[in-house]
Amino acid sequence: ITQQELDHAKRFAIAQNRINLEGSQPYMQWAGDSTLCYNTIIDPSDAHLNVQAVTLEQLHQVCHKVINTDHMASALITSE
Repeated sequence: ITQQELDHAKRFAIAQNRINLEGSQPYMQWAGDSTLCYNTIIDPSDAHLNVQAVTLEQLHQVCHKVINTDHMASALITSE
């Protein structure tokens, strides 16, 4: 992934979140999820700042920890 792709993904994620939180019901869902997960309501603008703060190096570090090519597999399912 390139820096440009990461920047695009961040902008997209934040824009989608803003659109999704336009109504009162989605915002209440956000508040409930936030309270259950973090025991406090995370302000969406704070979450957006956290997304913006993610660096390419941090992303690569997480990917190396999470994605283990030694344990990857694939399957092909057909009707035959």
